[in-house]
Amino acid sequence: MTLQFCPDLILTNGRIVTVDAAFTIAEAVAVYDGKVVAVGSAAEVGSLAGARTRVIDLGGRCVVPGQYDNHVHMLLAGLDALGGKAKVNIATLPSIEDILKAIAERAAVTPKGQWIGTSCMYRGALKEGRFPNRHDLDKVAPDHPVYIFQSGKNVICNSHALRLAGIHSQTRQPEEPEGWIAKDESGEPTGHLIAGAGDMARMAWWRHEGLPAKKWDFLYFDRETQIEAIAAQQAIYHACGIVGVREMGASIDELDAFIEADRRGILKTRMDIVLGLPMRYMSQDEIRTAIDAYFGPKQHVGSPMLRIAGIKLVVVNDGWWAFSKDKLRFIITELNRRGWNMAIHVNTGGGEEPAEAVLSALEEADRELPVAGRRFSFEHGFGLIRPDHIARARRLGIIFGANPLLAWYASARSLRMNEIMEQVRIAKLSEHDPWKRTVRDWGMPLRDWIDAGLTVTGGSDNPAVVYDVEQPFLCQYSALTGRTLAGILMPGQNVTREEMLRMFTANNAYSRFQEGVLGSIEPGKMADFVVLDRDIMRCDAEEVRTLGVLRPGSAASSSTTSWADDRVAPLSLTVNGHARSLEAPPGAVLLDVLRGPLGLTGAKDACRQGECGACTVLVGGRPVLACVTLAAVVDDPVETVEGLAGESRRFREAMADQGGFQCSYCTPGMVVRAVALLRGGLPADDAGLARAMSGNLCRCTGYQPILRALRQAARP
Repeated sequence: MTLQFCPDLILTNGRIVTVDAAFTIAEAVAVYDGKVVAVGSAAEVGSLAGARTRVIDLGGRCVVPGQYDNHVHMLLAGLDALGGKAKVNIATLPSIEDILKAIAERAAVTPKGQWIGTSCMYRGALKEGRFPNRHDLDKVAPDHPVYIFQSGKNVICNSHALRLAGIHSQTRQPEEPEGWIAKDESGEPTGHLIAGAGDMARMAWWRHEGLPAKKWDFLYFDRETQIEAIAAQQAIYHACGIVGVREMGASIDELDAFIEADRRGILKTRMDIVLGLPMRYMSQDEIRTAIDAYFGPKQHVGSPMLRIAGIKLVVVNDGWWAFSKDKLRFIITELNRRGWNMAIHVNTGGGEEPAEAVLSALEEADRELPVAGRRFSFEHGFGLIRPDHIARARRLGIIFGANPLLAWYASARSLRMNEIMEQVRIAKLSEHDPWKRTVRDWGMPLRDWIDAGLTVTGGSDNPAVVYDVEQPFLCQYSALTGRTLAGILMPGQNVTREEMLRMFTANNAYSRFQEGVLGSIEPGKMADFVVLDRDIMRCDAEEVRTLGVLRPGSAASSSTTSWADDRVAPLSLTVNGHARSLEAPPGAVLLDVLRGPLGLTGAKDACRQGECGACTVLVGGRPVLACVTLAAVVDDPVETVEGLAGESRRFREAMADQGGFQCSYCTPGMVVRAVALLRGGLPADDAGLARAMSGNLCRCTGYQPILRALRQAARP
């Protein structure tokens, strides 16, 4: 008997950007059992094909290694992505009016006295130029404790939640961890609790609820909800080409949820779990007891999808210290002495002092147990500007984890809401010049870091900022161009295309001690790659942000197929927070695909759930349809899946023709609904457009461009 080896899959006639040491561009790649077995010319790789090999002709399309994000809170982000099942998702709502409307809707269906929690607040500038306060929240939810996750450790809560926290006009400002209770002219708390003040409230709430403390968010959710959240956020990552992440500051219950998701085969994102111990709430004796009592693995152990990767340490948020410098030295010394690898959030908004304190503590610890070679990381990288600090970090082998997507959005808030940020003291260090504040807090000297010989990785800090599936490579684009919503913060500090790709692939793999198996398209490594709709190395720089992520094939039949013929549009539907996966072959009529799950019986039937906002349709992993859109779409009984996916693209193209662009204010669902309604005869006047866009008129490009673009997109 003769045994023949052949690859499961060959992708050929493409531009394979391998991101190997020489940054080789190949024509084809072969995969066997989930690993790359050959990379080279189309002829060389094609000669390996056998009877079982599926061959896909890429038609010249570009393939890059799967992208990695160095810093996320995936489970938190997933809870936001569950269509309102867990938290009220306000992450993309750009106004207080929108936020209050969403909270009011939740209050209407939540029993009195139960908590209402939200996602992170939109990280850009709010339309009203201020933050919501307890009086705003009291108007829409007076009978519920309400908790807005403003950002980082900051919260905004209503009067009910303040009472449960025991915070009132006579409450003293917290000293360790540092923070600020924002108060009005009469001395009454406004509801905005900064850094340590948020910690003070969380501790009181946990005691009231009989729950243990954890590193980040206050609310706890059951295991099944956590697993649903993981799956929901994973779909968004995959739609943006993200195949691996570092989960920052996970609590034990969150770790258990990831382990269970991996056990069930749900987890398809390669995760490094960086554990979180809520040390800012603990005394030095409690910290020593906790780390001495831990008998589990510290790092470098796990499954192909899930690994333990050290411990997270937060030092300064917005200039507010989580603990004293003495306690900082104690923590770093004790963790290092016990062999823990550390991911250290050194600083945001705190000037130069935090970097000096952390580097000094690490250098002291290094004399007892060397740090170099263990690949500690400085998270975010903000405030790490001084050449001597950069040089000292390099000597210790520190990896800098840049977060361009966080800078992209957060810079807009700092620039446009500087006055109100000064009033509520979001940052401890005062700065009345909006531009200086923005550069101080969000500038990243990427060029200086790389030229100094540092390994720099890329990521987002999601869900502090959200991934936009209409702009999957926005994070990479910001690193490449240096641009943010506030402009270019540090001219000349942007990176090259090769450096950009290495930041999000090979460098991230190196930071995880997995450079031998991940991060590039080379024989022996995992076949984690992404097919793009344009060439990332040749397209205009402005196109990088909207590069389309296509799905690579998988081992199946022995036929040779063109990429266009091979594409099957994967369709998923979320009904009242519950995800259902469907397969829609090319040309499938959308109504036929959705009829069963939505309980439709005729072409004109409305969804039986009603316009509740709880349903979402994703095509190819991209959310292109919201519940309020369904009635308009099913009015056309021959609307195809491809046609639906094309609506959003046609709108973007129309906006480009008008010299505008689509930002996060105009969600794909709103666009599709507007086009469908205009096409159906809705008057294209002010009232008609407002109805079509659900009241969300574009706030950045002007009214007339979006009106013209909608009319253009609505043409047959």
